[in-house]
Amino acid sequence: MIILIIIFLAAIIFYIKYSAKIPILMYHRIADGVKGDRNTVSVAKFEEQIKYLAAHGFRTITMDQLYEYYANHKDVPKKSVVLTFDDGYKDNLTNAMPILQKYNFVANVFVISNWIGKENAWEDFGKPKTVTMNEQELKEWQMGGELYGLSYM
Repeated sequence: MIILIIIFLAAIIFYIKYSAKIPILMYHRIADGVKGDRNTVSVAKFEEQIKYLAAHGFRTITMDQLYEYYANHKDVPKKSVVLTFDDGYKDNLTNAMPILQKYNFVANVFVISNWIGKENAWEDFGKPKTVTMNEQELKEWQMGGELYGLSYM
């Protein structure tokens, strides 16, 4: 009976340690002056969200770290969160990156490989056009080494 209890407790401890849910916060654009666009967060609102996460002990991790956590049971900081940016808009670099650096946070950009440095023509819904990062800007994003992740879709 004691052995069954020990096995049961070990299973519960293993489950608690390796089944923690890590939230992924997904963004598209960080820009001011874009009204009514559900894919855009103002610069002030983005900083407010990042400041909140930092003040409440959250730490960001990369997608590689997330994979290692779930696949290989590698440790990650308590209260880990993943930040992602879809499409690789230029304002991710100009508006989001300075805020991420200010709070020492990491983020991952998922780039549409055949739209690098181009206008977002796929969003032809009467919204103002904007551009994605070009190759040089993507390199700037990556210059932080492990600080910033970059994935191509």
